[in-house]
Amino acid sequence: MGPNISLATKYFTDMPIEIIIKYSLFAILIIFYLIYTVRYSLKLNKSILFSKRLRYFHLVMIWVVPFLWIFLLKNITKSAPGSFEVEKKHENEPFFDIYNIGE
Repeated sequence: MGPNISLATKYFTDMPIEIIIKYSLFAILIIFYLIYTVRYSLKLNKSILFSKRLRYFHLVMIWVVPFLWIFLLKNITKSAPGSFEVEKKHENEPFFDIYNIGE
């Protein structure tokens, strides 16, 4: 009696290396797609920037056109220069009035 080789082991050893590489890259792409899309979907679902209907629309579009739609949403929701944004540049400095610096 020879060694007991499972059907899966026999199948994968008979496959050409190009197909194994192609399937591996496809699996890595699918895993990256799922992680990236789920993370951004959760982030968008917590956002108060969009109404409920618009949020659902964006969630559907993220799953239909994942990378492009996330890129568009990131650019649309990015704060513009001059808009209200909290910057953490002066964390350890005391508060000062910008108009009374020299006094």
